[in-house]
Amino acid sequence: MAVLVPAYQEGRGSSVPPTQRIERTQICLAQLDYDCATRELDAAQQHLAAMPTELQVAYLRLRAEVAMGSGRPADRQLRALLERAPAFDGTAYGWHKLWRVHLERVRAGMPDRRAPRLKAVVPAAVVAGQPARVVVVVMDRSLVTWVHLFTRSVDDTLHTVEMKPLSDGRYEATIEGAWVAPPQVAYWAEAYDEHGNGPGRLGHRGAPLTLPVAPRPVPPVAPPRAEAATRGVPWWGWALIGVGIAGVTAAAVAGGLAAAPANSTRRTATVTF
Repeated sequence: MAVLVPAYQEGRGSSVPPTQRIERTQICLAQLDYDCATRELDAAQQHLAAMPTELQVAYLRLRAEVAMGSGRPADRQLRALLERAPAFDGTAYGWHKLWRVHLERVRAGMPDRRAPRLKAVVPAAVVAGQPARVVVVVMDRSLVTWVHLFTRSVDDTLHTVEMKPLSDGRYEATIEGAWVAPPQVAYWAEAYDEHGNGPGRLGHRGAPLTLPVAPRPVPPVAPPRAEAATRGVPWWGWALIGVGIAGVTAAAVAGGLAAAPANSTRRTATVTF
């Protein structure tokens, strides 16, 4: 069966741009023509040093795919790929499980020269004047030995806080309440591993991460106490109260006189108010 590769594949002139060589290699691989792919990559190799990083990674990836696809040893190609792109895992290019396992085996045998990677964890609400807890995730093949948080207070003073390990690669630190003021608090983090690789950074002094700071809540004001019920009674109120008392007293006296015997000595009662 004839391989459907463009006729220009036979052209071996150095004038063919590296991007076209990469495209031709992909066409060859799509048709499982590993000899064709190898020829295109060999022709592109002379331009490797001048290629942009993205194209270099594509070239090295295709070299590894040709080796693994044709059943040849691929450790050297995979090692070269990982040295140029340490985070490469093949997932984005549809590598099947066997290739990814091979890649990870090669990665495990290589010295760690990569700085730790850091990722932010969304913090809880931050309130002015109250401590702010910051958590970051630090990822590295090797043992992480140094993680610090940096922050600036409102007067632009730089503060450094050592971050303490939690679990699952998480580290935490607390920004003191005295450094927390609206509208926001700025921070960034750095990490090193046991081989001195680093710093791995999450933000930096020129472009820090920020946490919105809410104003301190205002305490509620207690309502005034109710005044005594008798306070504020107008003068005419007291007059009515006095008249009522006098009426009750007069009625009582009158009732007492009416009940006295007829032959008893009449007495005059004087009531003083």
